[in-house]
Amino acid sequence: MSIPNLPDLPPLSLAILESLPPTVQTYIGGLQAVIAIAQTLITKQNENTEHYSQLQAQQREQIVLLQQRVAELENRLKQNSQNSSKPPSSDPPRQRSPKEAKAKTGKKPGGQSGHPGHSRQLVPVEQVLSISYKL
Repeated sequence: MSIPNLPDLPPLSLAILESLPPTVQTYIGGLQAVIAIAQTLITKQNENTEHYSQLQAQQREQIVLLQQRVAELENRLKQNSQNSSKPPSSDPPRQRSPKEAKAKTGKKPGGQSGHPGHSRQLVPVEQVLSISYKL
């Protein structure tokens, strides 16, 4: 593996390397070590990139499966006795929507003022035969 944007240079022969001053030899050795480390890092990065690409593909597949499952469960939640073969007893309790609530008329509850009342007429005391109490 080579470092991008650098030409592949032939390795220095041992004769050429030995003819150079010791400081240059040390410098070239350090550069070769840096190049080796960079190549190792690039190789590891490429392996990681492949691994993460595979992981990403697996996650995409799993996301698609989970989206299908969510859609299926949402459709099951929407079912009731009106649109499936479920019995009416399995329907959830019906809640009134705000539109169905009674509109207020402004009147107080109970008998309204001005309305003639209806009540049972009392019997005169002379006609009462007995009084019974239920407890």
